[in-house]
Amino acid sequence: MIGEFLFAIVALDPESGSVYALPEGEPEPLLMHADVSSLVHALMALERGQAEYRDTNRDDDAARDAVVSRMRQDITMVDPTPFADDESEWSRLLEELGLGMWG
Repeated sequence: MIGEFLFAIVALDPESGSVYALPEGEPEPLLMHADVSSLVHALMALERGQAEYRDTNRDDDAARDAVVSRMRQDITMVDPTPFADDESEWSRLLEELGLGMWG
């Protein structure tokens, strides 16, 4: 276990170096990142995006969507794994951001 992410424990597979999410109530782990460096990159992209997101007008859906889209693109450029599944922790987080639930 290396931490928590929303409603999942984040764990490292010591053999492959892959990062997995262990969501609450799910019997199987889900591949979250190809490796730790892509997890770190994604967290940095999230931090940069959140700073930009805070500067947008709460009522400007297009601006919020643009920020979320840039975050997703920045993360995917390094590792597409976080968005390989529509139910992934990252997919749900960015969906909630896009809906204004975090701002």
